[in-house]
Amino acid sequence: MFQVFSLLVEIILVFALTAALLHRYGDWKRQNAMIVFVVLISWYFSLLTVFVLPLDISSTAYRQCLQSNVSTALNETSFRDPASCKEPWSYIPDRVFQRLWRIVYWTSQFLTWLISRLTPPLCLNFLGLIHMDSHIIKSHILETQYTQIMGHMDVISIISDGFNIYFPIVMIIISTATYFNVGSRLLSIIGFPQYFADDEITEDIVTEGQRLAIAEKDRRLRKGLLAKNEAAESSSYRTEQTNRRSRRDPGSGENLPEPKPTGVLKKTNRYRSRSLSASSTDSYSSSCTGSSSDESDTSPRDKEQRNSKGFTDFCIKNINLHAFGRREIEIAEQEMPGIMALRKRAAEDKPLKGAKIVGCTHVNAQTAVLIETLAELGAKVRWTACNIHSTQNEVAAALAEAGFSIFAWRGESEEDFWWCIDKCVNAPDWQPNILLDDGGDATHLTLKKYPTIFKSLKGIVEESVTGVHRLYQLSRAGKLLVPAMNVNDSVTKTKFDNLYSCRESIVESLKRCTDVMFGGKQVMVCGYGEVGKGCCQSLKALGCIVYVTEIDPICALQACMDGYKVVKVNEVISDVDILITATGNKNVICREHIDRMKNGAILCNMGHSNTEIDVASMRTPELMWERVRSQVEHVIWPDGKRIVLLAEGRLVNMSCSSLPSFVVSITAATEAVALIEMFNAPSGRYKADVYLLPKKLDEFVASLHLPTFDAHLTELTDDQAKYLGLNKNGPFKPHYYRY
Repeated sequence: MFQVFSLLVEIILVFALTAALLHRYGDWKRQNAMIVFVVLISWYFSLLTVFVLPLDISSTAYRQCLQSNVSTALNETSFRDPASCKEPWSYIPDRVFQRLWRIVYWTSQFLTWLISRLTPPLCLNFLGLIHMDSHIIKSHILETQYTQIMGHMDVISIISDGFNIYFPIVMIIISTATYFNVGSRLLSIIGFPQYFADDEITEDIVTEGQRLAIAEKDRRLRKGLLAKNEAAESSSYRTEQTNRRSRRDPGSGENLPEPKPTGVLKKTNRYRSRSLSASSTDSYSSSCTGSSSDESDTSPRDKEQRNSKGFTDFCIKNINLHAFGRREIEIAEQEMPGIMALRKRAAEDKPLKGAKIVGCTHVNAQTAVLIETLAELGAKVRWTACNIHSTQNEVAAALAEAGFSIFAWRGESEEDFWWCIDKCVNAPDWQPNILLDDGGDATHLTLKKYPTIFKSLKGIVEESVTGVHRLYQLSRAGKLLVPAMNVNDSVTKTKFDNLYSCRESIVESLKRCTDVMFGGKQVMVCGYGEVGKGCCQSLKALGCIVYVTEIDPICALQACMDGYKVVKVNEVISDVDILITATGNKNVICREHIDRMKNGAILCNMGHSNTEIDVASMRTPELMWERVRSQVEHVIWPDGKRIVLLAEGRLVNMSCSSLPSFVVSITAATEAVALIEMFNAPSGRYKADVYLLPKKLDEFVASLHLPTFDAHLTELTDDQAKYLGLNKNGPFKPHYYRY
């Protein structure tokens, strides 16, 4: 009885171990229940075989000893003492194992999953490899209950029982080689660069697949709803017309005049007019950014496009918008003195002559000024958008009309997004030699699909927090093949674009989308970097009660000294009216947090991409999504609670408002100077690592913008410069100086 109890305890412990492994590595909460059940059973039976089979073998060995004694006693005159066969402490009666293995066998068959059927023999082979059952298998005198139920795996007659040893060895070798990427490493050694063992890229691919599935599901749902609404309106219109025809003037007996049909509008025009009347979200783009019904239904990738000069190497929404786009660009030029001054100074020298630049940034009027400046400096460019919602279609049209290879339109799908980047990187008669990236997407696609391009690449210029993080990860892993310039942490980017720009654009975005009154609202800002600081300053100035979440004790202390309460998300999530993420991280706000937010709370992102807020976790059957304005979604819970999600969790200031052109001028000039430095740097100055922009160039960018304010710098005397140990012309601060 004790042995049977021990077996029962072992079975329970093995199940607990299986459940723990599935919880730790299987992400079971997000999987289908049937998949979780099948995996749990298959893992459980595999581990059960490994842990319980030795008990079956020891019990069988004991029974074999008893049987041998009986046979010897029958053949010999002297009787052998049965006590010479020592009963093992783990001895289990035969009937118990018979029932156990039958349950395992028939359950495996019922699941009809091949690996569940093959796993038990494989585990037997493993035990054979370590000689735990060598006596039983080799002699074939008395089989275990396991082999009687499951059978042997002598699948290759020539090798016969040798398969029980060779097969596990081969499996162990293959598994080990796969785990350590031996094949990829060998290919890299012999000159074929491989992209391997990058958890972040693997995760990006999985996330991309999930997004594509969600986007397709939403597209079909919207299409069905639009068709249903249109059919209902048409039916209502026909009914109304019929009723009107049936009514007659009682005095004359004649029909009343029929009104002109006004009840049914084109579906795209109706929805667009609703968006424009309800919100000024898109006011920074021309109203002509919209399109007709035919244009909305046809993807730009499916249309033949040509500008007035016959140029076709571009893909945009509507080339006919180019005149409006040119107006937007000219307006932006008036507020971008720094980049225009750089264009004027360097146009004759052509410092970028021979440069072939792939750009992946936001496509708007300010970016267009940068693109045309790079062209004036001698570069050839191919450009795409780093955000599917931030493109100004009329600006993209103006660039295409001017002869630039631009691949971007507002409202791209995930598939369109990656297709556009691919078209910029890989094109006939095109070998890029420098990348300008925002977020690292172009860099990582090039690494994954076109690693040979890095042989001709001079470097990468990255302007975002997320992209810089990814570059440093590549550098630490030894996979960064070219030099990279970290523009994001240059002073002219961090202090102006991240701080001053976000300080204004966050308020404008929230106002345009929600018309919210800020006074007295409780706001949580996740992250107190430069972007977070700017958001907190403007919201506090408008009377908001601001909470901050931080992982860095230095930033947290700054927040405390600036008068903000530093908290954990869970502490105030149920009380806040507005939640803003500004971390550059992923899954900062997950479904667990969102479920606890109060009715009517506003959720938006000022970081990068749409990974800071786990939007995918809200795409579930029990939640209903309702678009109430352009870039404004109401996510409705079964109990009626609504959460207001802006820009689908993407950059709210780029999707729902505009950036001050002057601030973008500082960033654009910094990027242009970084490209010039990277392209013209002598061989050997920069290794395959991540570098900050030289301080002298930072100061040069700042000096380009001072004349706008009629600012006059004080010059050091020779004696003062000697005393400070500085050059009179700069740089004036060391790299470690904190502005």
